[in-house]
Amino acid sequence: MNKKILLSLYFILLFHTAFAIEYRRQFQDYRSLGMGNTGIASANNSATLFYNPAALANITDGWVDIPAIQATYSPEASAIYAEIQKGGFLETTEDQLAFMEEYMGKKIYVQVDAGINAFINLDKKGTTIGGNYMVERILDFDIQNPALPEIAGFERYDQMKLVGFSYPIGLGQFVLGLGAQTLIRKERSYVFTTTQALAGEAFPSIALTDVADGSSDTGTGYDVGFLFRFASPYRVVLAGVWRSGISMDEATDIPPEAALGFTMAHEFGPFKWVMAIDVRDLTQEQGSEGDKSWARRIHGGMEFAMFPTSDLNYLLTVRGGYNQGYKSLGAEFRLGNSLVIGVAQFSEEVGEFAGDKENKRTAAYVSLGF
Repeated sequence: MNKKILLSLYFILLFHTAFAIEYRRQFQDYRSLGMGNTGIASANNSATLFYNPAALANITDGWVDIPAIQATYSPEASAIYAEIQKGGFLETTEDQLAFMEEYMGKKIYVQVDAGINAFINLDKKGTTIGGNYMVERILDFDIQNPALPEIAGFERYDQMKLVGFSYPIGLGQFVLGLGAQTLIRKERSYVFTTTQALAGEAFPSIALTDVADGSSDTGTGYDVGFLFRFASPYRVVLAGVWRSGISMDEATDIPPEAALGFTMAHEFGPFKWVMAIDVRDLTQEQGSEGDKSWARRIHGGMEFAMFPTSDLNYLLTVRGGYNQGYKSLGAEFRLGNSLVIGVAQFSEEVGEFAGDKENKRTAAYVSLGF
């Protein structure tokens, strides 16, 4: 009887683990992450096209980022850096076994985004055009199975081009946004076991700008979004977006997404306060199979900015929010468009439901521009 109970629990755990999926959204930026990963209505920086093309109307000037770089990492990511400093990555059996033992039960995550962004505002009503060329490199290792340790690895290298515009209708209260993207994706998943390490097998090779032996594909998609700007001194905005997703045969699809957002802002003296709420993935296409949790899809956040340097930019900003059951924090120092330094601390849900299994992360951002 005890054996049957243990076997049943094993299969329940196996089923739970197999279908627990992180929401892997591309090119999430430090500002939105600091505000609980909101942005459907409130986005106003170089990552806007990744949230809602209609939100380009929030950009009241123009700028070019050359380059924009963001590094996102979990607390244990120093382990990857330490291995690379040795001149390789887990090249010996001793290194492989020691790595598994030290980081058993941990999730080690590293993501680097880099690219060029350009935006031009054509009038103060909200006619804005823009484009991004970004690359994103992800390394994701789960060290699991204490009885016979193994490393479950996931790697991805994305190259994405986006273009879009926002256009005010009539007097400008309603804004329409359209966007299009092309994605080149290369990725792979693997499991490296203790048995393989003891047999002297080589750990899969890792390169910065490629995924060796990975599957690759190219796809295209489009976005349609809107803003409705209420006549209010608090700049109340309701927004929505439909993202078509990107279908691929040889790599992981980007699922379609419908989302709604709400934001309001108030300026007083040298200060500005912004609040935002997003409801993401309304059609419940993302995450684990059977995942219907609204707690993972509702995001909220605020920011408090001080000392304006233009209509859009402030010298110092602090942020806070709620993302998938966990708090987020952020801060930014900005000298107009010339220098932007931002940081966010947040958590991603890597379990089955909000608050199930937290993976803490930090995003650090810097860009130079004009």
